[in-house]
Amino acid sequence: MNWQTAQKQKYLTLVFTDTTLRIIKLDRSGRQLVKLADIALPPQTIIHGEVADPTKLGQFLRQLRLKNNLQDQFVIVGLPENKISIHTLELPGIKISEIDEAIRLQAENLLPFDYDEEYLDWQLVNAAGGEEKTRIMLMAVPRRIIDNFVTSLEAAEWQPIAFETISLALWRLLPQEKVSFAALVENNHNVLILNRDQSIIAASVFAAADQLVETMTQMSQFYAVSPDEAKQKIKVYLCGQAVNNALISQIKNHALFAPVLLKTGVTGLPPDRQTALAWLVAMAQKKVTPPRDKNSLNILPISLAQKYQQLSTQKREQNFAWLFGFGLLCLNLILAFVFWQTNNQKISLKKQTQAMANPSTQAAALAGLQQIDFVANTV
Repeated sequence: MNWQTAQKQKYLTLVFTDTTLRIIKLDRSGRQLVKLADIALPPQTIIHGEVADPTKLGQFLRQLRLKNNLQDQFVIVGLPENKISIHTLELPGIKISEIDEAIRLQAENLLPFDYDEEYLDWQLVNAAGGEEKTRIMLMAVPRRIIDNFVTSLEAAEWQPIAFETISLALWRLLPQEKVSFAALVENNHNVLILNRDQSIIAASVFAAADQLVETMTQMSQFYAVSPDEAKQKIKVYLCGQAVNNALISQIKNHALFAPVLLKTGVTGLPPDRQTALAWLVAMAQKKVTPPRDKNSLNILPISLAQKYQQLSTQKREQNFAWLFGFGLLCLNLILAFVFWQTNNQKISLKKQTQAMANPSTQAAALAGLQQIDFVANTV
C-alpha cells in the first residue's frame, strides 16, 4: 500500500447500521457522485452496532459484490457511533513523541475497556508552545468490533483501508469557529457532536429528533458553553433525512441556538438530498492516511496496515520481475534478428563473390561494359 497514493484516491464507502448498509462512491476529485445505494441487511446480522454473525455477513457481502460487479479492492468502513469513544485531551509539557505513553498511562481513566482490548488512534490538534498544552483527539474502539468487520469484509474479498465514524465526518464538515454543534438526524440513528476550538469535546447518540434541543442544552450546561463564547447564537449544523421545518423552527426559536443546513456541494445528488446525505458524502471524502499519522485519525489495525504494505511491496517486486523478464525477452528477440540479418548479409556477399569469380560471369560483365561504352560513345 502506497499511502501517498492512497491519500489522492476516493474509495468505496460502506456504512453499517443494525438494519441497513449504505454504499457511496465519489470520483477522484470527490465532487461527483459515482455510486449510491441503501441495502437492507439480513436480520440479526448486526446487533447494537456489533457484527453478530461474521460468516453470515461475509456471505451476504460477497454475493452483493459479485451480483453488482463491485470491483473495488479497498473500502472505507463506517462504524456504528454507539461503539466509539472520542476524547479531547490536553497534555501539559509533553512532546509529540511522548503522547503514546501518556495515553497508556491515562487509559484506565479514559477508556471503557482495557487498553489492550481496544484499537486506538489520536490526532494532534495543536502542539505545546510556551505555556500552551498539547491538545489531541483520541478515538478508541473495542478490538472485537473491528476484528469481526474485518473478517466479514475479507470473506467478500474487500480490504478495509480506513475505519470512519459519523462524528468525525460531521466534524470535518464544520467551518473553523470557536464553538458549534453538528447533528445527524435520522429516523433511527442520531448523532450530536460539540466542537470547541477545532476539536470534538463531546459526542452523543440520542434516540429521536425531538430530543436534539434538550441534548444540546444539557451539553451546553455541562461544558459551560454559552453564546458569549460564540459571540452570537451557537450555530447548529444539521444534516440527515429527518431534518424538517418543524425541527428547524424549534432550534431557531431557542435562545441559545441558530440552525444551519449542511450541503454537500457534490454533483449528481438531487437538490432535495444535499442536506440529507451531507454526512455520508463527508465519509466518502475522507482523506485516507496510515494509522499513527499524527494529523489524522484512522483506527485501522497496525497489523493490517503492515500487511497491505507487504502485499504492495511484493506486487512491485512481481511487476519488476515481469518487466525485467519481458525486457530480456525483447532483447533476445532483437539480438536474434540482428544475428539473422547479419548472417543473411554474409551469405549474400559470399554468393556475389563466388559469382564474380566465375569466367562466364566475368565475360558477361565485360560484354555489358563494352555495350555500355558503345552506347555511351554514340551521339
